Amino acid sequence: MSKLKFIGFPLIFCAILFISLLGWLRNGRSTQAAPLATTWYVNAATGSNGNSCLSAGSACATIAGAMGKAGLNDIIEIAAGTYNENLAGSLIVQDLTLNGAGVGSTIIDGSASGRVLETTGNVTITGMTIQNGSFNPADIFGAAGIANFGNLRIEDSLVTGNHTTSGGGGIFNNNQLTLVNSEVSGNTAGSVGGGIVNYINSTITVTNSLIANNDANQGGGLYSIGKVLVTDSTIQGNTAEVTGGGIILWGGTAVLDRITIYQNDAVQYGAGLLNNGGVFTMTNSTVSANSAPDYVGVANIGSTVKGTILNSTIAFNTVTSAGTRYGGVANISGGTLTIQNSIVAQNDQRQCIANDNWTSAGNNLSSDTRCAFTATGDLQLTDPLLTSLGDYGGPTLTHALSPSSPAIDAGSNSACPATDQRGSSRPVDGNNDSTAVCDIGAFEAKNQLTIADLSVAEGDSGTTNAVFTVTLSPASSQTVTVDYATAAGTAVANNDYTTTSGQLTFTPGQTTRTITVPINGDTNDESDETFTVNLSNASNADIIDGTATGTIVDDDGLGSLTINDQTVAEGDSGTKSVVFTVTLSPAAASAVTVNYATANGTASASTDYLTNSGLLTFNPGQTSKTITVTVNGDDTDEGVSENFLVNLSNASGANIADSQAAGTITDDDTAVISLIAGPQVTEGDSGTKTAVFTVTLTNPASFPITVDYATEDGFGDTGADAGSDYEAKSGTLTFTPGTDSLPINVTIYGDGMHEPDERFAIRISNGNPAPLLATVTYGDILNDDNMKVYLPMIIR
Repeated sequence: MSKLKFIGFPLIFCAILFISLLGWLRNGRSTQAAPLATTWYVNAATGSNGNSCLSAGSACATIAGAMGKAGLNDIIEIAAGTYNENLAGSLIVQDLTLNGAGVGSTIIDGSASGRVLETTGNVTITGMTIQNGSFNPADIFGAAGIANFGNLRIEDSLVTGNHTTSGGGGIFNNNQLTLVNSEVSGNTAGSVGGGIVNYINSTITVTNSLIANNDANQGGGLYSIGKVLVTDSTIQGNTAEVTGGGIILWGGTAVLDRITIYQNDAVQYGAGLLNNGGVFTMTNSTVSANSAPDYVGVANIGSTVKGTILNSTIAFNTVTSAGTRYGGVANISGGTLTIQNSIVAQNDQRQCIANDNWTSAGNNLSSDTRCAFTATGDLQLTDPLLTSLGDYGGPTLTHALSPSSPAIDAGSNSACPATDQRGSSRPVDGNNDSTAVCDIGAFEAKNQLTIADLSVAEGDSGTTNAVFTVTLSPASSQTVTVDYATAAGTAVANNDYTTTSGQLTFTPGQTTRTITVPINGDTNDESDETFTVNLSNASNADIIDGTATGTIVDDDGLGSLTINDQTVAEGDSGTKSVVFTVTLSPAAASAVTVNYATANGTASASTDYLTNSGLLTFNPGQTSKTITVTVNGDDTDEGVSENFLVNLSNASGANIADSQAAGTITDDDTAVISLIAGPQVTEGDSGTKTAVFTVTLTNPASFPITVDYATEDGFGDTGADAGSDYEAKSGTLTFTPGTDSLPINVTIYGDGMHEPDERFAIRISNGNPAPLLATVTYGDILNDDNMKVYLPMIIR
C-alpha cells in the first residue's frame, strides 16, 4: 500500500508550529467596544487615494487605499472594475466587510505576481471575483488566491485562475471559512488542494456552492485534515494527478449532505471521495460519472478511517484500466464503513470491495453481489432504473428513479432523512399503495410526469394537430397540475406551428393528458423541422422527462406511415403476442426506414408487457411491416384494462402520418366472491366452540373488495337458534390486494341436552365491486349428548 502514502506529508507537520504562531500573532484583539461601522468607497475608474473615500463621489482608487483608512468592523464598497492588487501585502487584520458589484464586475486580480488576499480578522467578502494569484513557497502553505487565518465568510463570489506549486491553489484555510453561493474553480496546486486546503483544527462550511475544474497532485477539489461541512453543493470536474479527484480527507471529519460529486478524475484511485484518514458521513448525496483506474466512486482506506453512507446514490462511475477493478465503493486496509438505504449500481466492473469492517444496515440496492447486501431489505442483482443525471429540482443534479424503479418504497423509514437530496419531503407514497415508505437512494420519487416525442406530417394546406401525450405514473390521489409551452427549434413559431401554452390538470386517478399543437401545412419542399414542448412548475408531482420534440415531417412528394391500435386479452399465465401493423402508402421507389419503441401508458414495462424497440425497413414496393410486443399474463383482477404505446419516430424517405398506436390489455381475471361448504362442529356439554366459515375470491385483486355477511337460524326441529345454540354474527369483510380468502368465526354454545343435530346458515351479500357466486352455506352443530334412560324402582 505504498501508493497510499501522502506525497510531501511530512512538510505539514514541520510547518504546524510556524502557522500556529503566525495565527496567534495576527489575531490580537482590543477588548474595547467596537465603534460604529464606517462605509468606505473604492472606484478604480474615478477614485483617488487622496480623497476622503467616504462617498461614491469621493472614492479611493485602490482597495489597499481604503483598507489603510478603515477601522474595526468597517465596510468597503468596491465599484465594478479590475483591481490589480496583491492585498496579501496589506494584511487584513481588522474585522472588515468588502462588498463588490458582483462576480465578473468587481475583480481583484493578482497579476500572477503573488498571493491575492490574506486575512486574520473577521472578514466578509461578497460579490466579487478573486483571480490570477500566484504564490510558490517552499512549504505546504501556497494559498495563491486567499490565505485565511481568521474567520472568513465568502458569499456570492468567485475564486478562480490561481496557481501555486504548493498547497491550496484557490484558498488555504487555517481557521474558520464559510463559503455561501460561491464558486471555487479553475485553480491549480502542485501539491494538495487545487481548489481548497482545509488545515488541521480548521473548519470549512460550504453551502449552495460549486467547487469545479481544479487540479492538484492530491485532492483536486478539496483537501482536508480539519472539519468539513458541505451542503447543497456540487464537486465537479476536478482532477488529481495521483489520488482524490473530488474530495480527499487526510484527517478530521466531514459531513456531506445533499451534494453531488461528479465528473472528477484521479490518475490512480479515489476519483469521487477518498477517505484516507478521517471520519465522514454522506447523506442524500450522488456520486456519479467519476473516473479512475480503481476504487472510483467512494474509497474508504485505512485502519483508522470510518464512513457512513445513508440514502445516497453511487452510480455510473467509470473504471479506466483493465483487470479486476471496483467502480462503486471500496472499503479496504482495515476501514470501517456502514451503508443503508443506498444505491450502488451501474458502475464499471465490480460495484464494491466490501472488506474488513463493512456493514450493510439494510435496504440497499446493488446491480451485482459484490457489496454483500444481504441484510433485511437489501436487493442484489437489481437494476434501479435510474434516469440520466439531470435537473429534477433542488440545487444539485440528481438521478431520478424511473416510475417502475424497484427502489421506490423499498427503503427503511427508521433511517429515512426528512428530505431527499432535492429538499423534497421523505417518505412519500411512491407506488400509490396508500403507505408512505422511504425510497432507496438520494431521490424520493412521487408521482412522475413524462412527455413523449411526436412526429406529424405537415400537410399541404390548413392545419394538422400534433397531439402530445403527458403521462402521470402512478395515478395520484391528489390533483396534479403542470404548465406547458412550445419553443422554436428549426421550425418557426406561428409560421410552421402555432405557439401553444397553458396548464394541464390531472384529477385524482387520471394518468394521461394531451397537449394539442396546430401544425400549418404548405407545399414547400423542405427539410423536416422541429420544435419542443416543455413542462414546468409541476405541483404534487415530479417532472422526470419534461421536454418532447415535435418533428414536422415534410410530406410533399413522400409516402405516409401509419400504425394501427390493437387489443389483447391478458390471460392468466405465460405470454401473448400483440402484433401491430405499420403501413406505408403508397409504396416507395427507394428504401424507407422508421424507428419504433414501446412506452408506458397505464401498463408497466416488464410487469405487464416487455419493452421493444428497433428499426423497420420498407424495401422498394413493400407497404406493410409488423411489430410484435409480448404481453405477460396474470391471474390478478386489476379491475380495469391497461394500455401501452408504440411510437414511430425518425422516419427516412416517408412521412409519419400516425405516429402512435395504443395497445390495450383487457383484464380477464374477474374476482368472484363465494362461500365454501360450511363446517360441522361437535356441540360439547358446556362452554363454547368456534365454527369457521370461509369466504373466497376466485382470483386475488389489485384493489380492495368488500362483502357483507350475516348468520341465519335454521328451520324446524333441526334448526339452530341464535342466542341458545350459537351467537348471531354479521359484519363486512374486506379483501385487501392479494388476499383470496377470509374467515368468519361463529361461536357455538355447548349443552347437556340430547337433541337432534342442528343447522344454521351464513349468507353473504353486497359484494363490492366483485360479483357473488355461492351466497349461502350451512354450519352443522352435531349433538354429542346420549339419551338418558330412567328405570322404575321396584320395591319388594
